[in-house]
Amino acid sequence: MFNIGLGSAGTTVSLASSSDSNFPPENIIDGKLDTFWLTTGMFPQEFVLSFTSTMAVNNVKLNCHNVRKLSLEKSVETSPVSFEVVREASLEGSDGELQIHEFNLSDVKASHLKFKIESGYNHFVSIHELNIEGSASRISDERQTDHKEQVIQLVCSPGEDELECASPPCTLPAENSFNLRSKIFCLENMPTVEPIPPGMHHNHTDSAVFHAAENPDKKRDWLKLSPGSIILLVSGCAFVSYLMLGLVYGIGKGEKGLNRLPNSDFWLELPLLVKTYECEEHIPVSNL
Repeated sequence: MFNIGLGSAGTTVSLASSSDSNFPPENIIDGKLDTFWLTTGMFPQEFVLSFTSTMAVNNVKLNCHNVRKLSLEKSVETSPVSFEVVREASLEGSDGELQIHEFNLSDVKASHLKFKIESGYNHFVSIHELNIEGSASRISDERQTDHKEQVIQLVCSPGEDELECASPPCTLPAENSFNLRSKIFCLENMPTVEPIPPGMHHNHTDSAVFHAAENPDKKRDWLKLSPGSIILLVSGCAFVSYLMLGLVYGIGKGEKGLNRLPNSDFWLELPLLVKTYECEEHIPVSNL
């Protein structure tokens, strides 16, 4: 049990009906008695404290001045909404002295506490210090640990090194897919089962099916070529284009055979050059 009404404990003032830069609402949770939040001259006034999680509150001690009628409300929602009254009190005047009032509670669950000042003994009311005894609630703990295990199974083609899809690629959102071996697997119909007790094995056979889709990044891998490969590829394309255009031009002129190709003299002499080279390779050195 500790004081959960301090800013150092993570508590914040999420709402205040009035604010003065010299006497801000944050003074309520600074743990100092000589600093305070000062209201304007109208009623009702209120402020809301929000905790880091749902707390079990047992006692609330308030140090204030000029408060006549006060109510305490609680909310267990994530946001400070849907409050319900826990206690109401009428405080006696203190003739210039600080008023001290306690709300004795019994394990009240609250994520937010609202203090509503209905009326005062003066036009201005000040809240000096709050001491809220409490601890983390079991409700908060259960919310953090309330989860179920999920059993999944990858459906693959037997004997394949790469995982293959069991049916066409799915069209689920990106958060329901993951990348495995350069393929994207999409989750459909994920079953949920109760947590498995320690020491027990799960024999649940009703499993989810992952549909594999081609990884778009893998399709672009062929674009990652070296400069030399790109030059070679461009040169080859240019040479083939040169031959094709020359061939079309030769056919248009009515040329026959190899005369249709550009630089036909080279192509006509090429077989003779090859034959001459082969003959020179086979001439014995003694005959030279």
